Amino acid sequence: MGITPKLDDLGNRLDRIETKLDNHLERVTGAERDIEWIRGHLRISTVVVLGVCGALGAMLLRYMFPGV
Repeated sequence: MGITPKLDDLGNRLDRIETKLDNHLERVTGAERDIEWIRGHLRISTVVVLGVCGALGAMLLRYMFPGV
């Protein structure tokens, strides 16, 4: 009589802990997805900025040295 209620209580506590862990896992997964999205856009933005800088540099060099 003394052991069964303790086991039931322990099972309930473990279920609540599992539920909390599942909720945290969902949040972390969502945050990781957002971070990957931001990282991808930063890479694209970096490539675009470098491309624009290269194009402007080429235009400047062509303006400075038109015969070359």
